Amino acid sequence: MKRKRLIVSRLTTLLAIAIMIAEPNLIVASGQDDWLNASDSDWVSSTRWLLNNTPAPGIDIFDYTAPGKGEKYPYPSTDAAYGVMSWWDYGQLIGIIGHRIPNSGLFPYGVGNVTAGVPGASPFFLAETEAQADQILADLDKKRSYYMNTKYVMIDWDMATGKFYAMTAYSGIPITKYYGFFYQPQGDKLVPARVYRSPFFKTMIARLFFFDGSEVPVTDAFAVAYQIVEQDGMKFPVIVESPKKSKDYSELMKYVNESQSKGYLSEVVGKSDPTSLTPSVPLEALQHYRLVHESESVVTYDGQKFVKTFEHVPGAVIKGKASPGTNVTIAVPVVTNQERVFMYRQSNLTDSRGEFTLVVPYSTEGPMEGGTKFDTVAVGPYQLSVGGRDYVVKVPEELVISGGIIQV
Repeated sequence: MKRKRLIVSRLTTLLAIAIMIAEPNLIVASGQDDWLNASDSDWVSSTRWLLNNTPAPGIDIFDYTAPGKGEKYPYPSTDAAYGVMSWWDYGQLIGIIGHRIPNSGLFPYGVGNVTAGVPGASPFFLAETEAQADQILADLDKKRSYYMNTKYVMIDWDMATGKFYAMTAYSGIPITKYYGFFYQPQGDKLVPARVYRSPFFKTMIARLFFFDGSEVPVTDAFAVAYQIVEQDGMKFPVIVESPKKSKDYSELMKYVNESQSKGYLSEVVGKSDPTSLTPSVPLEALQHYRLVHESESVVTYDGQKFVKTFEHVPGAVIKGKASPGTNVTIAVPVVTNQERVFMYRQSNLTDSRGEFTLVVPYSTEGPMEGGTKFDTVAVGPYQLSVGGRDYVVKVPEELVISGGIIQV
């Protein structure tokens, strides 16, 4: 039988599995929860859900047997094997409790580097477009489907907040690209104001964790004009005009353009509280990532949970026609396993030929045999609006998984 290569390098995969398997009796004897000790219970429940509700990847880490000297390990077939993307800290939880193959884990391996062009967890979570993110997953193993290179993405509050700096550090990107301080003169003092910058909101980790991969408009942002001032050998971005607060992104960009015409630096930024974030730039919907499960602990004012699990899917393709330049929107309410409700939205314009294409990741007809037994579900059919005409669209799971086409 032809031996296949998994998502991560053979050496690091074997080393990671060998370490986890080397002392299974110790882990089992002490109990998984005891071994985890201070690890959050949300990760325990989420990885147990992964074990019980996702397809087997063709290999169980506890069934691993090291090959003989000079022999290669017979990897499972490409039809079954898949990876789970997360930050490397959580690879061992995904492996030991979830019995699934992490894209990134101990040592660390599979982290990647944006600056060096190495695919991995850091470049994926920092990607600022879905196309860029999918290309990174494709580059993990160009001989396999990138939907199998990474079939699930598991993220948590820490990755989107406190550990975000680690993702930038591993890729050699200054954290100031994503957030930092602007200084406002008050008397003879410079008072810092912490903000999130637009590149942060565009990242995959922010779009998945804070906004569930849905389309999100700007609803509460600031435009600032500033200059770089040097004081005591240090440089500070100092605000030089009153910031503009608005829910209208075009008004904010008008302020930016006018400030730049005066010779100032200027940009649109978001408020600094991660428990109630709103983006400083309009976000397009993610078409290939759907929430399938979330943990129990609430961490934001709008009810986001500590650990969230997404499935990476081709998505059902919805096609239609109207006059060129017509606005097209589609939406469906989604209810999570924790009874949190959010709206998945996506919009587009018809092209010069009057044609439009939308790709949606949520099935409206429930799971299918042999697939993910998701407990986060779309409620009812999609509501599709094409200009002034409304349609109801049902999306079978088979089309989400196969990338099938629905013509309206």
